[in-house]
Amino acid sequence: MTPKRKILYLITKSNFGGAQKYVYDMATALPTDQFEVVVALGGTGKRGAPAGQLNQLLDQAGIRTIFIKSLTRDISLFSEIKSFGEILKILHQEKPDILHLNSSKISGIGAFWGRLLGLKKIIYTVHGWPFNESRNWLNKKVIYFFSWLTCFFCHQIIVINKQDLAQGQTMWGQNNKMNLIYNGLKSPNLKTKIDARHELGTICQTQFLPEEILGITIAELHPNKNLSMLIEAISKTKNNFRYIIIGAGEQKQVLEKIITTLNLSQRVYLADFVTDAATYLAAGDFFVLPSIKEGHPYTLMEAGLACLPAVGSDIPGIRDILAETGNPLFPIADVAKLAEYLDGLASNKDIRQALGAKLHDHVTTNFSFDQMISQTISLYS
Repeated sequence: MTPKRKILYLITKSNFGGAQKYVYDMATALPTDQFEVVVALGGTGKRGAPAGQLNQLLDQAGIRTIFIKSLTRDISLFSEIKSFGEILKILHQEKPDILHLNSSKISGIGAFWGRLLGLKKIIYTVHGWPFNESRNWLNKKVIYFFSWLTCFFCHQIIVINKQDLAQGQTMWGQNNKMNLIYNGLKSPNLKTKIDARHELGTICQTQFLPEEILGITIAELHPNKNLSMLIEAISKTKNNFRYIIIGAGEQKQVLEKIITTLNLSQRVYLADFVTDAATYLAAGDFFVLPSIKEGHPYTLMEAGLACLPAVGSDIPGIRDILAETGNPLFPIADVAKLAEYLDGLASNKDIRQALGAKLHDHVTTNFSFDQMISQTISLYS
């Protein structure tokens, strides 16, 4: 009998965003007769934060986890030094056959130590290149260099959208390492429209009637998601639809203030974190993802599987999903254009149904869960 290969996943944060869902899906879908899986992860972002939902879900699935308490999203000299040591200790003790890195910060550290320890297979999944984020030119140059250095230490790189592939292929000496493997997902077990609206109404302390138009977004409340722009666009629409944003995060108070300032407290609702949020998508009539940075967003694909039409910012990742479906893309700074698209969807049921059907067909055809797993396993081999 062929011995199992040990695979160690490393990820910076353990809240449940796109990168965390990717790790969860990979860790729980690998054949148990071929792989022993371990996941090392940080907290929910801030210094001293406890392990988040990813850790809980992995525990429930019987996947062994290692909590790296010193690992935070933001840069802190003391935390960096401590996490450097902790990651080295974990790699030395676990001696994985395959090290699979996720999120830019931990990937750089993990790739460096992995090479020094002589690990035979180091793979890095890029959930959106960090140098594409909105930063000053010097920061971008520094981040680009460290992104290249991470790739240099790795044996294979997985990118999840076409532009990230093109950018990775231009990195000196890294072209042959780049592999485009789209995120894939299984269809969510959707609640009925009536049940989903009733439960979300209870959470938001209001009532969403079956006949009213309701927009929906599932996203972490983080600056990269650009939700302040979405709220501003809603304030400029002519149709009096209502909107619900499902997700938790650091910008909650900021977004609450914007909603109050724009007198939208009876139209826009923050539902905070909701377990199995995708199962509530049937509550909505359309979906919006206004991000300024994405890899290959699960929530947008989940909206497609729920047959919802979608509006997205015209950026890599979102463009890969929507461009061939007729679902509209808007420039990330164009509030008026987004408001126009929102009004168009809110006012025309036939257009909503047609665009939702096209998006559903595109997602089911091109972003298969089984294909994602099989292509990734082939890299492990």
